[in-house]
Amino acid sequence: MTDFYVTLPSNVPNAPFHNTTSRYVTRLPEVLQLQRDEWVVALTDLVYPHSFVNVGRPLHYWIHFKGGRQPIRVTFPAADYSNLEGVISALNNQVHTRMKRSAVDNVIEENLKKAKREMPKEEKESILAILNEKEKMKSAQKTPVIQSTEAVKQSPVPTPTSVPTPPVPPPKKIEEEKKTTPAPKKIDEKKIDEKKVELKEEKQTEQTKIEPKQEKKVEEKKTEQKEEKKVDEKKPDVIKKPPLKKPEEPKPVIALSPEMKQSMAEYAAIANNVLNRPNDATTYRNMMEEFERIRSLVSVDKPDYDTNQYLGFTVQDGKVKINFLNPAEVLFVEFDKACGYFLGFEDTIVRESSVAPHKVDFFGDVSVIYLYSDLVDPIIVGNRKSNLLSVIPCTGKYGSIIYYTVPNPRYVPLINSNIDSIRIELLTDGGDPIPFSWGTTIAVLHFKKIK
Repeated sequence: MTDFYVTLPSNVPNAPFHNTTSRYVTRLPEVLQLQRDEWVVALTDLVYPHSFVNVGRPLHYWIHFKGGRQPIRVTFPAADYSNLEGVISALNNQVHTRMKRSAVDNVIEENLKKAKREMPKEEKESILAILNEKEKMKSAQKTPVIQSTEAVKQSPVPTPTSVPTPPVPPPKKIEEEKKTTPAPKKIDEKKIDEKKVELKEEKQTEQTKIEPKQEKKVEEKKTEQKEEKKVDEKKPDVIKKPPLKKPEEPKPVIALSPEMKQSMAEYAAIANNVLNRPNDATTYRNMMEEFERIRSLVSVDKPDYDTNQYLGFTVQDGKVKINFLNPAEVLFVEFDKACGYFLGFEDTIVRESSVAPHKVDFFGDVSVIYLYSDLVDPIIVGNRKSNLLSVIPCTGKYGSIIYYTVPNPRYVPLINSNIDSIRIELLTDGGDPIPFSWGTTIAVLHFKKIK
């Protein structure tokens, strides 16, 4: 056997190692015993899902102010930006809000009304007939219950039929009994009326006793008011002043610690130096390193800060333009390296309103996929050595499955003779795992014996 293939999918379970779409380890069913000096390996095919976005993690930029104010860090949200308009709207904090539930209900009701209006007559008549039948059925079910309740209410108490009725006495006896029984005493109505009149007179007398006292008090108050008016007329006219308002309590000021005050002083000094960029590249690089260190100590994190009062982002010549809306307060704007690269700015410091020198990189940090494996002997990659197996260009659109065949496989010598597992890593040019949201990757390796 001079060559063979090994297919490595990322969804194979592995207990000690948590496999992901971008990093996974495959335990082989049998140990491969190959002489490392006689065998080489290469990547021939790679299947991967285009489920990663061009901005896979939140990016940041800082607004630096004049007058010793603390800088504010603003977040550029992670998303898949397909056009420049989406980037500009995100930079200007123009977030599309969802409709409220009530608004959605109103729209649904309007659509139902329209559908009813547009419904043909035959369908309307059939629906009305069905509704009428349902109402009749419901009324038929409810009526017996009502009748039964009324019957219970109106049903008389049953009288026993077996009990004999007593004999009726003759009319003569009834008249005699009426004469013998004494008539009820009549209540004297005159006495009742007299008592009522007496009670009314007593109440009136009590009121007359109280009224003179009240009249005296009223007269005393009137005399006092007249005397006060006379005194006021004698006094000179005085301009009435409005009531004094209470002074507003000052807002609580957060006292800065001595360490923060010292850091702010250092920040103010180095910020002015950054504003006036030196010509020497090395001094500027060293200055920026120190500036980033101090800025991390004094900056305030406000991810959803409304920047529209200070900055405005527009499109010019297919590029991002930053406008300083309030240059009297804004010193400069600082982008982190990833954010500046994505937006097309070479220098992370923007000192005035300007247009980015480059267009937006919609591939983001995933323009190329670097495939690493622990099979191969480390080779030189830039300024270091690493076990890089192949480099795959990023193609396709979001949501598609990419099947890439390497046109000219590059064979690399093995690092070990006995192979029981193979590790695969798909990384960006920054060394971070490819941020796959879903899907499975499949790598096909070709082992070949050196002749």
